[in-house]
Amino acid sequence: MTAITVRSVSKYFPKSGRIGLRGVLRGLPASDRFTAISRISLQVPKGEVVGVLGRNGAGKSTLLRVVGGVYSPDEGGVALSGAVAGLFELGGLGNTQLSGREFAHRYLQIFGVERARRAQLVEEINDFSELGAYFDERIRTYSAGMAARLYFAAATAVPHEIYLIDETLSVGDEHFQTKSWARMRERLAGGASGLLVTHDWSAVIKLCRESKVLEAGRVVREGRSDVVVAAYLDLPRPTAKRARLLDPPPEALRGHSGRDCSIVLDVEVDEDIDVQVAVSLEALQLGVGWEPVVLTEFADAGRGPGLFRVELNIPTLPLAPGEYSLGLFLSTAADPTTGEREVLDARAWTYGDGLIFTVTGSASGGIAPFPVQWHEEEQE
Repeated sequence: MTAITVRSVSKYFPKSGRIGLRGVLRGLPASDRFTAISRISLQVPKGEVVGVLGRNGAGKSTLLRVVGGVYSPDEGGVALSGAVAGLFELGGLGNTQLSGREFAHRYLQIFGVERARRAQLVEEINDFSELGAYFDERIRTYSAGMAARLYFAAATAVPHEIYLIDETLSVGDEHFQTKSWARMRERLAGGASGLLVTHDWSAVIKLCRESKVLEAGRVVREGRSDVVVAAYLDLPRPTAKRARLLDPPPEALRGHSGRDCSIVLDVEVDEDIDVQVAVSLEALQLGVGWEPVVLTEFADAGRGPGLFRVELNIPTLPLAPGEYSLGLFLSTAADPTTGEREVLDARAWTYGDGLIFTVTGSASGGIAPFPVQWHEEEQE
């Protein structure tokens, strides 16, 4: 059940810009080649999108073009299972003497859409791209953004089984980006798979459960997207010098759908200060990102020094079975004048140390936010 398989793929380019007959016949010698990507392997399960993060020059676009067949790999191989739409090189539309309408017709024809259906789809592309009268003008008169909108509208007009995406969803203004995300959510909900390469970590969080990080053409990190993105961001963590959250027991990280649930937290305070805690539970919604299903206000956890236990009570846990990201936040009480508070300690996916809360049971719950109750007590 794999949509994309990349097996130990490498791609080289000549340093001089010229290959020559010997290079064509025997391959580029190591001294005269630049390694764009080196021995990359990955798999994209059907119905999933895998993200590839990396800064400029990391090799992301080269990888996508090898997967899409624009470049042939010099080593390794690629296997695709399904019809592919390549959402990259936006604006690189070939013959710019075509009008937007002519391009849309040609694109649909290439992908085998019957003539009887083509006219309706062309009008849908016109409507989605929001080009107005420019749809019947030549593409050479378009701005880069207009050309990109035309290409995105055409490439997603007909559902495909695999999407290869490179920085596409940042096209246009906020309104058009919202439309683009909505369309991609619709396609993914229909069972499509994809490979997203980008430097935009928020796009990876929105679309991908699993991700990789490329540096200098090599995979340097891979795993769950929240963990990978946290390492990519490398945010400074709270020091936990004055007070800290202790690791919760395993039973505090589990709940059963439809039953009362308690999340127990132990807090250690070293100084004479009031401390407060807050909790978040987030669910990954493809196309949206991590959506909070529980986001509490800060609640009193005690006044130090000492060891304290606080309990978050959730009556009749209304969550569907699955894994949720659990975030814990410890701070001083808010300043009564400014409202500011000092963050003392935290566990969250953005810091790379978030916890996983597992819900078991039947699939009767949802992901809508719901009320919770706090209970506090001092430990001996």
